[in-house]
Amino acid sequence: MSSNMDWLSKVESMVSNVYKNDMFNYLKAVIYNTDNKDLIEKKEKAFNALFIGIEAMNQNNYDKAINLVQNSIDIFKETQDQLRQSFSEFFMGQIYQTKEEFEKAKEYYKRSYQYLKEQKNNFALTIEEKLKELEK
Repeated sequence: MSSNMDWLSKVESMVSNVYKNDMFNYLKAVIYNTDNKDLIEKKEKAFNALFIGIEAMNQNNYDKAINLVQNSIDIFKETQDQLRQSFSEFFMGQIYQTKEEFEKAKEYYKRSYQYLKEQKNNFALTIEEKLKELEK
């Protein structure tokens, strides 16, 4: 459990206000350069839901976090944005792991891992470690 808390502390520091703002602005710029206006608005809504959901998780408001992150997953799925959907699924796994609902956590980690591994995304290694941790 303490390694989970250590890891969660690392995630919290990565998702600091500065990082969040920079990441959000970068992702918005990518969207603006590649998508139409309606799609942009949907994806912005998904990003907002994801970031507010992460904040809710950090404040131990897990029900709110689950609803918000699920909303982001649904929107990214609807807009066929598999990369961002997989990152949202990762955070849903993190919420369930923090709640000690390990089977649900594994389910979401596996969904995220499958796509990221296919894409040869380095973040897949992080998820692989989380899955191994849950198997112990």
